[in-house]
Amino acid sequence: MSASPASNPKSPDISEKNKKYDRQLRLWGDHGQAALESASVCLINATATGTETLKSLVLAGLGSFTIVDGKIATAEDIGNNFFLPSDCAGESRGRSACRLLLELNPDVRGQHVEQPLERLLDTEPDRLQAFSVVVATELTDSCLSRLSEVLWSHNVPLLVARSYGLVGSIRLQVREHLVVESHPDPDSVVADLRLLQPFPALAAFCDSQQLEAMDRAAHGHTPFLVLLYKALQRWRDEHDGAPPSGYREKKQFKETLQQFRLRTADGVPELEENFDEAERAVNTLLTPPSVPEAVRTLFASQQCNSLTAKSDDFWVLVKALHEYVENEGEGLLPVRGPIPDMFSDSDRYIQLQNIYREEARRGADQVQRHVHLLLESLGRPSDVITEEQVRHFCRNTHALRVFEGTAVQQELRHLRLPANEMEPGERDGHLRDAARRGAVPIRVQHGARRRGRPGRDGRHQTQGVSESPAVRLGLPEHHQGRLRPGVLSVRRLGATHRGCADRGLRRPRGHQAGDGAVRAHRQHVHLQRHQLVQRRVPAVIGLCDLCSAAVAAAGGGAGYRTPCVSTVL
Repeated sequence: MSASPASNPKSPDISEKNKKYDRQLRLWGDHGQAALESASVCLINATATGTETLKSLVLAGLGSFTIVDGKIATAEDIGNNFFLPSDCAGESRGRSACRLLLELNPDVRGQHVEQPLERLLDTEPDRLQAFSVVVATELTDSCLSRLSEVLWSHNVPLLVARSYGLVGSIRLQVREHLVVESHPDPDSVVADLRLLQPFPALAAFCDSQQLEAMDRAAHGHTPFLVLLYKALQRWRDEHDGAPPSGYREKKQFKETLQQFRLRTADGVPELEENFDEAERAVNTLLTPPSVPEAVRTLFASQQCNSLTAKSDDFWVLVKALHEYVENEGEGLLPVRGPIPDMFSDSDRYIQLQNIYREEARRGADQVQRHVHLLLESLGRPSDVITEEQVRHFCRNTHALRVFEGTAVQQELRHLRLPANEMEPGERDGHLRDAARRGAVPIRVQHGARRRGRPGRDGRHQTQGVSESPAVRLGLPEHHQGRLRPGVLSVRRLGATHRGCADRGLRRPRGHQAGDGAVRAHRQHVHLQRHQLVQRRVPAVIGLCDLCSAAVAAAGGGAGYRTPCVSTVL
């Protein structure tokens, strides 16, 4: 029988904000949205990559952003950047992009700084520490190295984004990535029900359920937690108080569980779905609760045991959790609270929900008291970590993780070492680092076949990285002096200057090569191919200015014009 409309309570009015961000609120919740709305992002250079990154954050409800860009918008910028209007040529690129980005979401605040990053680093480097994260695009290695050093010292995350056609890379620099809510697959998370070590309220509820006195309907709708609890009591009485362990004992325990199932007059077991649920849960729920190894590692870390007034709130919470585990928790984490769906009547299921919620609240309150004592000892306000933060933390204690990062500056410093000062193995890793960080559009192919020299396993042997610095590659003069060893993206034997080989060597049909530019280009390609094959040295990826002009003269058009690799870096 359906309830009348008057008897149905009206759902609370949904605010305009919740309507606007409904889809993402379902993903990361109110606390995730609050973190986004309190964040401040700095974008270095309003390139197409940078503005598209900022667009996604603005639409999601970012708190504020600042664009640092001292460049003037050009026709090339307008052609590849959606957030630069067609009439902004000659104007500040950062101002034009900022104006259009703010039109996307009136709730977001934005500003621009019309000066290059180099000047900001010289005059106001501490200004960058006010941001939640810095997104950098279109930076030289020297400028990126300085930016990395400043942000690393202030513990501000840095996101370096690069794109080149359909190829792109992202490099995140962060000292510590602190994970509280990891959103694991629900099927992979075992419910925290504490059946082997029941807390008093759970034990009292299960003891109050008298299976022998129930009718058929009530018996068939008894939550499977109660069935497992009753079967555990009988098992422990028969095994000196020890719970079942191992496959064989758990198989025997299932037989003990079936003894509680109703039977017909002929002794045939009744079909009761709650008993089927209980049997399926034996292998997962009858496991002794313990503190995960990853959480124990956090308890033993220096950050947890050497708190200071500047310690992150995360480590204060971890320390408070550690003290709870050693005292009130008796070696266990606080109860998480949620229970799985099960075949049960509504009244008893709601009672179980309330029992677990109350136990989770009690554990969180005890952790909260430890947090207050720690904050007081550190000389910080007691309300800097709210009660809601503590409860959210306690619900996810089983999934706490910390990932430590490295500085971009270290990689750049390593890449600038002269090739002749590196060991052979170090040079190989050196090139792999350049490939992984996406300094240029890359395709690295380790090793090359030697003609006529198969290896012991029947395959061709490989050739190591050439020791020759860039000026010994035998490249034309317009390349020499512009290339730095250690940052070349490479292909091996038989490779040519990729831009020349792939884009300029074969002329489009209908075009004749008769002028000097095309002849110079053909000679350049021939020289490249000859020396690469003979010396087996790395090949540079990208088109130099001379080759770009030659390709255009051959009918390739301006669309093929690409800077040489040295100018990309």
